[in-house]
Amino acid sequence: MSFPATLLLGFIAGVTILLGLPVGRMERPAPSLRLFLNATAVGVLLFLVWDVLSAAWEPIDVALGSVHEGNGGLGTAIGYGLIFVGGLAIGWSRWSGTSAGWAGRSRHVPPAPPLARRVRAR
Repeated sequence: MSFPATLLLGFIAGVTILLGLPVGRMERPAPSLRLFLNATAVGVLLFLVWDVLSAAWEPIDVALGSVHEGNGGLGTAIGYGLIFVGGLAIGWSRWSGTSAGWAGRSRHVPPAPPLARRVRAR
């Protein structure tokens, strides 16, 4: 990527953050604004997932192409495939485990320490 393209992408990212900061501080944004922002965020996340998965699939595709042409063995393609599936499994299990931990912690409020109870009682 050229330097001007990198600067342009950095500028776009900076402007979106700069515009998003005041919106995040709004107490009750309009439902249409919330809908637009949620749809935009979902679109960006889907693009990122697609981009990452397509880049992760590329070595498997190259290895399968070399097997088809007779230049490589099937072991390389299987190895890349196992790494791909293993990475997805670890990532998704970690993601679901983390979100389950967040949900569990939000329900339980630990008791206040003894000093805080004494200060609150006065």
